[in-house]
Amino acid sequence: MPTPYRKAENPPPPLSLPPAADLLERLERTLQEQFAMPMLSPFSVIVEGTMDRDYIIRAADLESEETGVDLLNVPGDPPSEVSIVTPASGACCNRGGAPRCVALAGVLYPYASLLECFNGLLFVLDHDDEGRKAERDISAIGFEKGKHVITLDPAYHRSIESDVITIENLLSLRIQNEYFRDHQAWCCVEYRGGSVWRYDWHNKSKPSLREYVLSHATGEDVVEVRRLLRRIRRLMGLPVDEENV
Repeated sequence: MPTPYRKAENPPPPLSLPPAADLLERLERTLQEQFAMPMLSPFSVIVEGTMDRDYIIRAADLESEETGVDLLNVPGDPPSEVSIVTPASGACCNRGGAPRCVALAGVLYPYASLLECFNGLLFVLDHDDEGRKAERDISAIGFEKGKHVITLDPAYHRSIESDVITIENLLSLRIQNEYFRDHQAWCCVEYRGGSVWRYDWHNKSKPSLREYVLSHATGEDVVEVRRLLRRIRRLMGLPVDEENV
């Protein structure tokens, strides 16, 4: 029979945590030093890289221009907005992709779960092998799959017939065809029935593709990115204008 625990004659003092303000300062310093990121806002979306961030922000801008709906707005007094951020590898400017999102999740979880620092915190990952693995790893840390960590799941982008979806696949074929026609592009092109079905863009072409899309895209070219933004808003409990889905 196991020996029962005995009360210590000289018990240690109760564990005391530093003030919340000190902990938040520590988090801000960690984000800057380890991830080259600013302090997160109460509503923050964490994506794999700058491409994801820039396409999402541009889609929100086009939505606002065309419909007057601000998909990054957070109602309040005063109003604020959803931040779209991406972790770097150390203090350098290179963004770290899905593995750095996992590392960041490990840092953020105590603040999100114990201090409840965030009203809305969401990791958005590519729907590929690496992104799905990161989704599982972040879920294992404690963030809830489908609520705090998601991938670009084809179930939410039914116009894209593929088991693998990256942020570039959410762009219209029209603008990808246009870029491919007019630029020296590094990519793999898949055809179905004699027509282009899908582009798999190599890293060498992604920066110039982004610049082209940011300059030339219309709202129709980022319909799926706008759909992603509405999914984000629902998960964060923010109002969504369903008419424009």
